[in-house]
Amino acid sequence: IYRKARTFKPDLFLSFASTYAAHAAFLSRKPHIALDDTEHAKFELMLYTPFTKVILSPDCFIGSLGEKQIRIPAFVEFLYLHRERFKPDENIRNDLDLNPDQKLALLRFISWSASHDIGQKGIPDAEKVKLVNSLNAKGYAVKISAEGSLLPELEPYRLKTESHRIHDVLAQADVFIGESGTMSTEACLLGTPAFFVNSLDAGVFREEVDRGLLWHFRSGEDVTNKISSILNTSDFDARHSMAVQKLHAEKIDFTGFLVWFIEHFPMSTLEVRNNPEIFIKYKSQKQKKT
Repeated sequence: IYRKARTFKPDLFLSFASTYAAHAAFLSRKPHIALDDTEHAKFELMLYTPFTKVILSPDCFIGSLGEKQIRIPAFVEFLYLHRERFKPDENIRNDLDLNPDQKLALLRFISWSASHDIGQKGIPDAEKVKLVNSLNAKGYAVKISAEGSLLPELEPYRLKTESHRIHDVLAQADVFIGESGTMSTEACLLGTPAFFVNSLDAGVFREEVDRGLLWHFRSGEDVTNKISSILNTSDFDARHSMAVQKLHAEKIDFTGFLVWFIEHFPMSTLEVRNNPEIFIKYKSQKQKKT
């Protein structure tokens, strides 16, 4: 990154909590702006924070990162899934050979190889098989997005569509169940009921649970029965739909804000700190009226 920077000569570095970008910015004598929503990545925080000018985090971030932190009324995933930025392709159902009225369940299993996944756990293999069989019995078409290998009996369910269309699939799904925190949040933004099975915790997950958008299980034991019970709750769909609408009414177009923030940096830092009402202008016109 530093070698590229010497050629490119940037005025500013922007990253998602990248230690490498922060250090390259320091060596280049340029400011580094970080986005971060991962409280439990303590090691990365320790390495990049001293070399970073501003840290933009969701306002639900647990704890404080000091005077460098600016809390944003949005999740990082709003950068690419805000309703004014992303329009899902409904034709994905045809590409998946689904009947018009067939329900779709998207499952996501991770490889547990990321640094913040060390020591964490998700869905046991036996429970994965039970989960797929249960969803099949309820009439769901099951598709599995997985990092790495799957059990032989689950391999036929592997999602084979292009990776860049995963959000189209997620938007069309009737339920998402997975070990990925990012995809769980993406499901919440796209209006898909999300069941997150992972021992990790974060402020974003807590807010999504409080809003009725996410169901978070720290252990994968017996999640099949737990999920089935929740989905069978009366007026589940209506309550979930209202929660999705409320989320989008209260959050901002993070992309619009970030473009302004970068173009006017460093004065934008002072303006945000002195005038928190500035976030209102980054809500859509429909949201402002509500």
